[in-house]
Amino acid sequence: MWISPNVRQTTELRGHAAPIEKVAFNPAKELELCSVSSDGVVRFWDVKNKVVLNEIRGLGETFTLAWAPHGEYVVVGNKENKLFVLSPTESAPISAHQQSTMTNDITFCWSAFSWDGLFIVGGSEEGTGLEFTVSETGEHLCTYKTRTPSPVVAWAPNRYALAYTDMGSLRIIGASPGGK
Repeated sequence: MWISPNVRQTTELRGHAAPIEKVAFNPAKELELCSVSSDGVVRFWDVKNKVVLNEIRGLGETFTLAWAPHGEYVVVGNKENKLFVLSPTESAPISAHQQSTMTNDITFCWSAFSWDGLFIVGGSEEGTGLEFTVSETGEHLCTYKTRTPSPVVAWAPNRYALAYTDMGSLRIIGASPGGK
């Protein structure tokens, strides 16, 4: 059982001009991450090399995203009730769709299941830490301290790596099961 995270590495990715609203790992490429910010920019990151693979600007106040199951595109929503279909490799939206009703969060961003469903991590807009819990029992495992509130979290799709926001930056930690 995973008692507490054994952090092996941490990565910091910088570049957004406004708060990051949502992050999500590509379900088909474990080292590719997408971030959306209220600065109207969507970024696709190579986490290993700490570089931006693609950037799409001018999308309004973007605040939510969801990957297609095979990682070929993402759907991003903005506060003007518009959805954009974006490719990780194209510099402009594939398509845009104005919604007649309010565009809500496509997926929750302050809590996330681990890739295997065993653990839940929760962030907060008020606290200074990420709370790790066993999903089946609700048992609190530990708190990973952050310097500022971290309302945006996302697990990698097939390993124990977690992306979260802290002090206006996107951070990624890798952990292994067991408290050693």
